[in-house]
Amino acid sequence: MFKKIIAMAMTVIMALASCAIVMADANVSMNITIGVGETKSLDNYLKSGGGAISWSNSAPGTVKVNGTSITGVKAGSSVVSGTTNGVSYEFKVKVLKNFSGYQDISTATGVVNNGKNSRGQTISHHERYLMIGVKDTIPLTNMLDSGKKYYNYRWIFSDKNIVSIKQGKITGLKTGIVHITATENTNIYDFYVTVTDNCVAKEIKVKRNSLTNLANYLGDDVANYVFTVEGLKDSSVGVRDGKYIEAGQSRGISLLKAESTTGGINYTFVVTIIA
Repeated sequence: MFKKIIAMAMTVIMALASCAIVMADANVSMNITIGVGETKSLDNYLKSGGGAISWSNSAPGTVKVNGTSITGVKAGSSVVSGTTNGVSYEFKVKVLKNFSGYQDISTATGVVNNGKNSRGQTISHHERYLMIGVKDTIPLTNMLDSGKKYYNYRWIFSDKNIVSIKQGKITGLKTGIVHITATENTNIYDFYVTVTDNCVAKEIKVKRNSLTNLANYLGDDVANYVFTVEGLKDSSVGVRDGKYIEAGQSRGISLLKAESTTGGINYTFVVTIIA
């Protein structure tokens, strides 16, 4: 009996060792909130390489499904579900009348200027894709390009059991995927956050024109990681020789993502260049 318990425990540990394994082998169920007239792609949540999906839609008068995109038709709720490649998906979609103030926003690009607010002002739509660990806390306000404070935004997120937000900082509570929207008059920020046991998120402050050894922040050999950088606020951050954070002259903020190639821990760094 004791050997069976140990074997079961090892199976659970191995399943949690990789976010990709958990997402690929388990059913996916999540909450999504969109606005009336808003179109959102589900591709971010679908297993890559899956076949065509035949969707079931509990309220087609509320949510329209077209391929892997959903559009809010009127305020209400619908359950959109389907199965492909052995994985079942269930999206509990809530449509709000005045959720975002923009229509027909494509998720294919980082910044889209489609839509106006009630005053006729052009709305800028921004997207951020993040991965953080359970109990990690990072500042989302550092990723807002408009220069406004956290209290200038209206914060809405799809599942308060997965993350918490306090004074513009996000903390992972349990594993899952959450959609966070921060809205002010002319800017809308969509954060798609994956919380996993297989990731660590940290804020790093570096000086201008400096090199910072990545080995100080990684739990494995730097050769076992693939790095990608996304500049947020006029930042000049790069990765030199696959080993160093290279900060340029301009002060700013970047997202530096380190993805393990050996199934180890993944990292999300919010890198801020200071004086």
